Amino acid sequence: MSVLKKIGQLFSFRKKRDPFYEESSAALKAHNVRWSENGIFTYEEDGFMMECKDGPRKIKWKEIMKLVVYKPDTFYCKKICMDIILKDSDITISTETGGWFQFLIKSNIALRRIQRNWERKMNRQTTSGNFRVIYKRRP
Repeated sequence: MSVLKKIGQLFSFRKKRDPFYEESSAALKAHNVRWSENGIFTYEEDGFMMECKDGPRKIKWKEIMKLVVYKPDTFYCKKICMDIILKDSDITISTETGGWFQFLIKSNIALRRIQRNWERKMNRQTTSGNFRVIYKRRP
């Protein structure tokens, strides 16, 4: 084998089997699927349908009175909960709810007065609590 060929092999950028790359690639694909899925939500122009324990429920954006976010009562948890306060009831969803990410995107578009960067502030916090009203409908 020639010297130039050996030097070329040293600097070749052929894909080698890298288990870390494969794992991180699979994790990224799973994250992208989770990010883009609608989960329990089906969106319409004036609101959304949500699969609840009692069956599907239609919620209009204008029915939402308040959105409150908080971390559950654990020492360190990445989970964030959101209470959707309606005129007659309230619903709790969390980061574990299918469609969480799409709900955040759609609600930011539909409810324009949602506090900006609340997710970053909640993720920095390591302890539980810290209830934060991120949206309140004006009367």
